[in-house]
Amino acid sequence: MRLFTGYNDVRIIADEQAVPAFERLGEALASLSNELILGTDFRQSGAKLAKAIAKGFGKQVAFAGALPTPAIAWSARKLGVAITASHNPREYNGAKFFREKTCFLAKEMHSLQKIFGQSLEFNSRKAIELREDDEIKKNYVEALPEIRNGVFDLCGGAVCAIKEVFPKTIYSNPDAFFELHNPDPAEDELNELRRKTIESKEIGFAFDGDGDRVVAVDGGKKIPGDVIACFVARNFTASWLETSSGSSIPISIYPSSFPKGTMRYV
Repeated sequence: MRLFTGYNDVRIIADEQAVPAFERLGEALASLSNELILGTDFRQSGAKLAKAIAKGFGKQVAFAGALPTPAIAWSARKLGVAITASHNPREYNGAKFFREKTCFLAKEMHSLQKIFGQSLEFNSRKAIELREDDEIKKNYVEALPEIRNGVFDLCGGAVCAIKEVFPKTIYSNPDAFFELHNPDPAEDELNELRRKTIESKEIGFAFDGDGDRVVAVDGGKKIPGDVIACFVARNFTASWLETSSGSSIPISIYPSSFPKGTMRYV
């Protein structure tokens, strides 16, 4: 059974083997912190896997219920776990990890995998009742900037948990099996959003299943991700660079999608 993907998450087919694997994962996480923020997306297997991690963790757990992955990251003052398989097919589930509001990097994932592979004795074999802490969602939503316009495709995923913050939405009802919309906002999933942006003459955004990735559409056309990266760099990072110890922000770029002159700016 392969659990670790080689990236900053774990992924598994949500069958009978998943629960003991996530109990063991919770035990491994207990070596990193005494406190855990835990949340899920709307996949049907999310609740049982959250209980499994909490059981293995055996310490203080604050349960957020269903929320977008960025909400768990933002709330993770010490340690956070989002139970999600992101944009992957419905039969999968998994987890993403955060420490001090930052995702696990390669070194931290390697350490977690090493601990997971050791012979562990669970410090808690008793099932833990998880009760949603409404303050987690409340605090996150209050921290978001006001969104005044635009059309937002929530794909039936985790962002549906905060649909009230968006002025116009499509696919805004939770869809545990992604029957109406694929969790990956690929080209063939954007047709309705394209039509809405033409009709409303507003920009559109399509989220993936757990809400940590977004695609932009304007006038019926998808905006290349590289162009969005340049827009963010130009409009939102100058003040951060002035106050941080770094002098640059590394990004991946695909030059073929850049408009003329953009490469010189980057």
